[in-house]
Amino acid sequence: MTGLIRLVQVDLAYGFQRVLTGVDLEVRAGRMYRLEGPNGAGKTTLLRCIAGLKRPTRGTVLREPPGLPVGWLGHDVPLYPEWTAQQYARWLRWMFFPHVRGDPQPEDPLLRTFWDEPLRHFSRGMQQRFLLFCLDTWGPPIVCLDEPWTGLDTQAQADLNGLLQKWRRRGQGVLFSSHRSVDMDLPVDEVWSLRDHRVYRVANSE
Repeated sequence: MTGLIRLVQVDLAYGFQRVLTGVDLEVRAGRMYRLEGPNGAGKTTLLRCIAGLKRPTRGTVLREPPGLPVGWLGHDVPLYPEWTAQQYARWLRWMFFPHVRGDPQPEDPLLRTFWDEPLRHFSRGMQQRFLLFCLDTWGPPIVCLDEPWTGLDTQAQADLNGLLQKWRRRGQGVLFSSHRSVDMDLPVDEVWSLRDHRVYRVANSE
């Protein structure tokens, strides 16, 4: 699996409030990245910029190849909460993964139970379970996750760690933000620290 996202001298601000300054980094398929930083440092904004959900104020975000699909798991409210999980999965596939044929069919008994239920009936944990299932089914070359362990119990945290490792093994790029200890055993290739609006590379496990 191939894919690359490169940020070149990216600045991002909300009015006069700086969030990112001079960010240069690369995210490659087949590697795992941890993004650290205190609350309010701008981790979510950076992840959304990498995922193509936020445009930088200045600088360039390059995707190779152009149109590279990127998976996203954040804390966003579903756009169409009145849709069922099945309808929303079809829409996500049509919008972001048009090359994939057929509708996803979950093996998870709990997801199957709620497959025809509106997303507004889903708890935060169930929404995350649903979106992780979609990402696992479609396998985008690069996946960005914003503090994905939030609200999960111990078993769900362990299951998520296993899923992220599975994605890395099959060649996907995995980038997640975290300030917790639950991800410390993951085979991370690079660790970035976001502080004072800039990104610093602080570790490489290789």
